[in-house]
Amino acid sequence: MFKKTDKSIVFHVTDRTLNNTVRVTCLLVASALTLGFFGTSAAGATDDIYFQVDRNPLTTTNAVINYSAKGISANSYSVHNKLASNISANTYEVKELTDDNGIPVEILDTSEFTPDGSHSWVSCTKANVRSEPSVSSDKVTDIAYSDEVILLSYGTSWSKIKLSDGQEGYVLSNLLSSEEILAPTATPTPTPVPSPTPVPKPAATATPVPENPATENNSSPATEAPTPEPVTESEYNITVYASCSSNLRSGPGTDCSLVKVLNTGDEITVVAQTSNGWYKTANGNYIKASLCTEEKPYVPEPSSDGGSSSETGSNDLANYCLQFIGCAYVYAGSSPSGFDCSGFVMYVYANYYGISLPHSADSIYRMGYEVSSDVMEPGDVVCNDHNGDGYIDHVSIYIGDGYVVHASTSTTGVIKSSFADLKDVVSIRRLR
Repeated sequence: MFKKTDKSIVFHVTDRTLNNTVRVTCLLVASALTLGFFGTSAAGATDDIYFQVDRNPLTTTNAVINYSAKGISANSYSVHNKLASNISANTYEVKELTDDNGIPVEILDTSEFTPDGSHSWVSCTKANVRSEPSVSSDKVTDIAYSDEVILLSYGTSWSKIKLSDGQEGYVLSNLLSSEEILAPTATPTPTPVPSPTPVPKPAATATPVPENPATENNSSPATEAPTPEPVTESEYNITVYASCSSNLRSGPGTDCSLVKVLNTGDEITVVAQTSNGWYKTANGNYIKASLCTEEKPYVPEPSSDGGSSSETGSNDLANYCLQFIGCAYVYAGSSPSGFDCSGFVMYVYANYYGISLPHSADSIYRMGYEVSSDVMEPGDVVCNDHNGDGYIDHVSIYIGDGYVVHASTSTTGVIKSSFADLKDVVSIRRLR
């Protein structure tokens, strides 16, 4: 046992058969306890620290470390004869625990981590999330610059975090920032629906393209994005129809200003096509080629109560969302080459409605206003809290007729699901 007085810590070991090995062990344990009570600032040269062990192995042995404001002094006892001469020759230094590569080693057990619950942001280009607070443990996933996470708890060098998709793991604390880091808004890429491939006529003229906003470079937040190739257009005469509610813009890009919204079935006279997948109309505006069809689509008649059909087969938003079925699930993805759940909702809203949303399920949940399931409309966002911790970890888009489309898992990718089969729905948000 040990006890602490105002000037000393005394460690007692009673053993009538105490031998030299136990005496040395007693000495080492007493040393560790002293460093624990006084911290590394109290450790110094050995002429300041003395350890005393009773000579008599048949009686109670005391390892006594006397501490005073002027230093640590000894009493009349002495250390074992073979050790006493070495004490003054040694000094003791406490260093930070790191591995061979200089990476801090976690001292605390995960059960001793300090609970937190605040939001943090990734302050480096990419950070590995581990299954345990050690670089030798399995990698769960990785997180990129400006990604937002929940800081569940923290130890001496590592923190336990929760990602936007609900995954949990450990990351080095010095890779996180408590200050919010805003990432530049990435320019959406064209939808995966192939555009018609006509035979272009020889004449081609260059079309100026409005300056693109700054986009995040995945390799390094400090590196500028490469300059895009100039957009060219070729003469192309055809009559097409809007396959869904489509945005007519002033230029061939989603960053160009919105002129008007075309309804499903509206006729469009095309005079040219661009190298980046847009049609130029007879009035000098542009529409994305993938949102057009050469055959006039079926447009349902209004229902008797003045509303429109909610069936997915005749719902414009449904048709738009369903074209992404089968796209891969990619963590932090927000394009047809790969989506995560909030990235899919963000992409659809940006390209279908022209509305910018944050790339975070929990942040999307805090926007708009709540509606009940009996008045859901296509475009409403369904929010799930699978872990029951008050943090939204999944979102999907309601497309009507009792179905949602969402980037589900890395196994399934983007899928269509029945709203009735969804678990842990905590809110339905209307953002339009």
